[in-house]
Amino acid sequence: MSTTVLNTQVAVRMYSRKEEDEEFNDEGLGVLVVSSSSLSWSSSSASTSVSHSVPYPSIVLHAISRDVSSGFPPCIYCQFEGYQDIAEVRFVPDDSSCLESIFESMSTAASMNPDPDDQQQEQEDEGEGEDEDDPSGDAGDDDAVMNEE
Repeated sequence: MSTTVLNTQVAVRMYSRKEEDEEFNDEGLGVLVVSSSSLSWSSSSASTSVSHSVPYPSIVLHAISRDVSSGFPPCIYCQFEGYQDIAEVRFVPDDSSCLESIFESMSTAASMNPDPDDQQQEQEDEGEGEDEDDPSGDAGDDDAVMNEE
């Protein structure tokens, strides 16, 4: 599957919180790229070289946060699982009018990358109901054995 860029935003500040930390760390200003396979952010600072590329199955939640009482301006809030040791991220664009566009692009990309665990669970759930069509509650040949007595 080829990767398609769905959205690119410059001047986006990234704040990350590691699992063991209580506070968010300011990673600086950078470029946020939403692609069909991952969410990537790269620092635009010449003095630091920080970048992250998170595959969609590692993104547990993404949302627009407008709750300024959190200490952050309106932003894209994400929770990660299994990506390094980063638990939460906030992407704060200089221009908050692009939040809806980023969110929609992330939603599209997430739908293109379903969680493999969810797919496996759906297959298991479908397999469990095979005998439920028998209104007697008996499963096929077992009924014949019961009637021989």
